[in-house]
Amino acid sequence: MTGRTTFLCTLLIYAFTATYVYADWQGTWWGQSLEELRASGMQLQPVVGAAIEDRSLPAYGKPLLSGPYKAGAEEFSADYLFDKKKLSAVVLYMSDYEQAVRVSAQLRAQYGRPEVDDLDIDPPTLCKTEKRIWRDSERGNLVTFRSRYCGAVTLRGTSQYIIYRPIVSSTKSGL
Repeated sequence: MTGRTTFLCTLLIYAFTATYVYADWQGTWWGQSLEELRASGMQLQPVVGAAIEDRSLPAYGKPLLSGPYKAGAEEFSADYLFDKKKLSAVVLYMSDYEQAVRVSAQLRAQYGRPEVDDLDIDPPTLCKTEKRIWRDSERGNLVTFRSRYCGAVTLRGTSQYIIYRPIVSSTKSGL
């Protein structure tokens, strides 16, 4: 009977721990409502007007809240995206290409080799586009790093950001 009790206790601890580990990103949890996130105590402001559409990422949702985010020495502007009134992704915007280089190296150090590691250089515009994706199974997140750097010789803009979103398991198979 003692072995069975120990097994059940271990199973319960594992179940509660696994549920918590797979459910969040930095003090939030995927599926959280707008009201719950507002009540979290983070310094968040509503995203309003045209900015909602301008900063929307159709595959992930619309930014309804934004605020500062700091990780170590790095400072970001964070958008909290919602789909069907539930938190679906967090986008961290970097201030410049130099920060993107540092953050990319930090992500590689933390997560190792990415599952996707694409680099594209567009000869006519001299823009360099990078995309890396890591699967953080421990925390239940997909981490996507994107950077587009066009340098000073073009009028095209640059952008650097990271998208955190939950790993979604499909119950449907193939064709």
